[in-house]
Amino acid sequence: MASSSKTRTQVSKTDPSPKTTLSRESILISEAKKWLGVTEKGGNNKGPEVEAFQRAVDGKAQGEPWCMSFVQFCLIKTGGDLIARSEHCLTVWNRTDKAQRIPEPRSGCLMIWRHKGSDQGHVAIVEFTGLDGIHTIEGNTAPHRREVTREGDGVYQLIRSPKGEGTMEVVGYLWPWKETA
Repeated sequence: MASSSKTRTQVSKTDPSPKTTLSRESILISEAKKWLGVTEKGGNNKGPEVEAFQRAVDGKAQGEPWCMSFVQFCLIKTGGDLIARSEHCLTVWNRTDKAQRIPEPRSGCLMIWRHKGSDQGHVAIVEFTGLDGIHTIEGNTAPHRREVTREGDGVYQLIRSPKGEGTMEVVGYLWPWKETA
């Protein structure tokens, strides 16, 4: 009995451990989480990290709103950059292949809002959906706010309604990779 136990121990030490492959959604969400708590420094839409996000889209940091720049930055870092390249949320929505629009939120997709009656919007990376709403990671927003804020000061995890809130309505969800399987 003792030798059998010893043999099992030796075998388990020499057996390779099972390999875990992270999904691209998990990799994107992990990248976004690395930036939680980053806030603007030195003024509105400014700061070293914010400017790195802004430069990801077009190589420039000119004090522009940066929610979509944050998303684009995370996508580029993780190889999921198959959406239209723009800092403008609704431009990304309109120019990204319609086949990448999905009917319901799922982990790793982009949630896009629009101010009712305008061309201004906001974007988030969906972390997961729960009974309490859609859990997101967003840049250029405000913490602990139920309404969608597109001119906040940092990167935060929030819970959103699938219907939108206040003057912001949900436009839809984009899958940031060509294939949806």
